[in-house]
Amino acid sequence: MAAKSAFCLIATLLASTAPAIAQTSPRAPSTDLTLNAAGYYEAPAANVLVFSNWYDGLFADSKISGVEIIQQGERIATNGDIRLSSTPGQWDAIGRLVDRKIDAATGAITVTLEYPDYKWRYRVRSEKRGGAVAVSVILDQPVPAALAGKAGFNLEFLPAAYFHHSYMADGVSGAFPVYPADAMI
Repeated sequence: MAAKSAFCLIATLLASTAPAIAQTSPRAPSTDLTLNAAGYYEAPAANVLVFSNWYDGLFADSKISGVEIIQQGERIATNGDIRLSSTPGQWDAIGRLVDRKIDAATGAITVTLEYPDYKWRYRVRSEKRGGAVAVSVILDQPVPAALAGKAGFNLEFLPAAYFHHSYMADGVSGAFPVYPADAMI
């Protein structure tokens, strides 16, 4: 069966994880993400977890599963998975974890999940790409008609992690607002 892939690169987000370390010197440690013995990707000041944790069964929005990004000890993104709403809530359905396989030789993690009510399975695969990690959603069968226009890959950024912090994009700096209605400063 032909596999379709949708790619989401996380590397760009992680490029700013350790600016002091990023300055090159012969003795500077590598800033590349590597798959460690615990089964997640790590670099100085950054970790990418791929279904290392699982929902507790009560709340699907408990912010502790799917693809997660931890930067300098603070979880900044979580719940990276196929969801059935662009803004899923605590009672919305989640994919059921079928299995999680780690290939240490290639630096890949492949997770199989399913929505049993729709008889639909999919895989989320992460793999090393240079010093970064690429995340792919692999569909071995079409999205069920009932989920067309609803199912999609979500990665939730935790706004509180950014309050009162600065950013730089395209050479322009600013500060993240505390309230969604605020202007970017």
